[in-house]
Formats: sequence, structure tokens, C-alpha cells
Amino acid sequence: MGEPYIDVLAIDPDPCGGTWVHLDGTGVVREHHRREEIDALCDLARFGHCVVAVELMQSYGMPVGLSIFESCYRIGELMRACKGNGVTFWPTTRKQVVSTLCGKANAKDKNVRAALLDLYPATGGGKTPQIGTKAQPGPLYGLAADEWSALAIGLCYLYSVKQGPLWARDSL
Repeated sequence: MGEPYIDVLAIDPDPCGGTWVHLDGTGVVREHHRREEIDALCDLARFGHCVVAVELMQSYGMPVGLSIFESCYRIGELMRACKGNGVTFWPTTRKQVVSTLCGKANAKDKNVRAALLDLYPATGGGKTPQIGTKAQPGPLYGLAADEWSALAIGLCYLYSVKQGPLWARDSL
């Protein structure tokens, strides 16, 4: 499916910009931020050679409010920034991310989180060593809230270039 990119900037969009995780090509988290302004995300030069993976809005037949439309506008701005900077924009949907990580489209957030934890080594301290503790951090130490969704989006992209379902592998 094309050339594997060195970096993945995975974004879970919201009306203020988006929560994002910067991954290298093996799935190692380089940095992560919550609620970054879209203008900062559009400064793609600071990420080097990367692909931008973004979860798109998807209709489920329910009424939506202004915040959903604001998120759509932000995604459009990001898409335009990628095009203007020669950066690959990789759109995905929540169903695709969940299916990739869990093997079924109807999995819930707790299943996605469990699948993410299963993909990383248990090298930290505490009861969830993939996350770890401040004294003994694991590879996912510090991730919070929507950063987990952004991580799932980035790993979904990595699956697309590595040609194999993540849920069927022992590790990244």
C-alpha cells in the first residue's frame, strides 16, 4: 500500500483543533498533546517526513450540534495544509479503527484500550505496566483522554502499510 512513512501524526479532531500523537514508523510514541490548536498542527514542517492520519466525522443518523461542524471545518483546514505542504493525508473512520484494532466493528472503547495495551510491552511499573508509573514509566506513560483515540488512529495507519491486522499479531 505504498511507501511506509517514517512518522505518523495521528489526530483525533475536535472543535479546538485536535488531540494528537506523534508516532515513529514502529509505533513508538514520540510526543502527545491534548487540544492543540489547528494552526499549530498545520505547521507540519516540525514533524519532518510524516503522514497525517485523521479520524473523519461519520453520520450515524442522529442530530449533531455546532461542535461537530467545527470539527469538520478543522479537518478541512488540516487537509488543505497537508496538500499545500506535500504531506500525505490519510483519512479514516471510527469503524475502520475499531475493526483494525479489535477485529470487529462493534467493539467498545474499553475493548480498543485493551487492544492498544496488548500491542505494547509491559516494561513499566504498577498494575498496567504498558502505562507504568512516574517512577517506572512504560511506553504509554502520560497518555490521557483523547490521546488514546489518536494512538488508535495512528496504529490503524501503521496496519495499512504493514499489511496485517494488528489484533492478529504478537506485537508491533
